[in-house]
Amino acid sequence: MDRPYPYARPEPDGYHLELVEFDKWVEHSHLRHPVPADEHRFGIKKGELVKLIFYYEKPNLLNDQVYRAEHMWVEYLGNGKGCMMGRLDSDPEHTTLLQADDLVAFHPKHIVQIWGYDPDEGVKRGTTALPPKSGENKPDQDDAYQRPC
Repeated sequence: MDRPYPYARPEPDGYHLELVEFDKWVEHSHLRHPVPADEHRFGIKKGELVKLIFYYEKPNLLNDQVYRAEHMWVEYLGNGKGCMMGRLDSDPEHTTLLQADDLVAFHPKHIVQIWGYDPDEGVKRGTTALPPKSGENKPDQDDAYQRPC
């Protein structure tokens, strides 16, 4: 039995999240720094802030500028069935589809930044939650996605 697709879609949600592969981040012209390594993205801890890119089906026109996407911080709350769940940290500037505290379902590969992550060093600074070291305490990714979104 197939699970329903847990992530936002242009129809009916009006937006979707951008998925970024670690080794292909340079193909995304709007990203100015590498995305965190997969071991960090899959190893986030409850309460950490992660940045996601929200693409809107209907772009916003403001001061002769067209805004098709917005980078926003989401607080990671835990895992759902087939996804991670988070809470939008602030109100978007370019849509009324979402507002602060809305729940957002996402995949670790939607994460383009982790609060306190230093892309040059490949480590998190100023955070208490550190990612697991290779092979140590790494959650089984299939088992981690069994709770409903």
